[in-house]
Amino acid sequence: MKVVTARINKKSICIIALFLTAVCVLTAFSVKLSAENAEQKRTESSSEDAKIQAENTETECFMKDKNGNAYFPKSDVTVYLTFDDGPSKNTPQILSLLKKYGIGATFFVTNGKYNEYMKDIVDSSSAIALHSYSHKYPEIYSSEKAFLDDLEKIHDLVQKETGVDARIIRFPGGSSNTISKKYCKGIMTKLVKDVEKSGYIYFDWNCENGDAGGKNVSADNQIKNATKYSKKAKSIVILMHDIDSCGVNLEALSGIIEFYQNEGADFGVITENSPLVRHKVKN
Repeated sequence: MKVVTARINKKSICIIALFLTAVCVLTAFSVKLSAENAEQKRTESSSEDAKIQAENTETECFMKDKNGNAYFPKSDVTVYLTFDDGPSKNTPQILSLLKKYGIGATFFVTNGKYNEYMKDIVDSSSAIALHSYSHKYPEIYSSEKAFLDDLEKIHDLVQKETGVDARIIRFPGGSSNTISKKYCKGIMTKLVKDVEKSGYIYFDWNCENGDAGGKNVSADNQIKNATKYSKKAKSIVILMHDIDSCGVNLEALSGIIEFYQNEGADFGVITENSPLVRHKVKN
């Protein structure tokens, strides 16, 4: 009986040893497979994260114009200084100040006594754009034809004075103006479509210095007004005026420029590829 028991014990030990060996091999294989799977998942995850990050970067940093073309500002914010209602006797001083800071602006011009300054605008780092020939609301907003005729006249005048086929425009009062309702109900809803069919692009503003309030608007108040802007804005289009009776204060203009330079913003002029800034049409 002792001999039999010994043989059984030896056989049991061999079976247990083989079993344990098999378990070890299977465990090692399983660990290796798990490690490979984990590495593959990490690789796939990293690749997906990179893809998502790239997509988010494009969404956050790349803006597009009305034609779907990409627009690439140098910094997070681009400031567009814009002047309505000129040229005026103040235009040379404004251009001189802009030159001092090495930047340009966009001048939305009208017909007046100082049309010769239109060429000076074009010869500087600034851009010329269209506002109105007469700037008389009862006339230009009396009908679609009246407005388009006025627009054609200021276009032809600018082209005659400068050689530029200007295609950027700003409606007197902006596209959101409601005073036009006094002369023709619903005209702005029609005009925003009409001008684009005629090959023009209109721009409004999302910031203003308040200089249309007259000479009583101090330089400090103009700076304060023009530096109120949405922190989410990528494009800051500042409305100012180039007119004899009031308009932008040169001291204020320096303060506005220096404020945005200190903020790290770029300065640009409005072109056909600039991101659109428009109001909601209310008439």
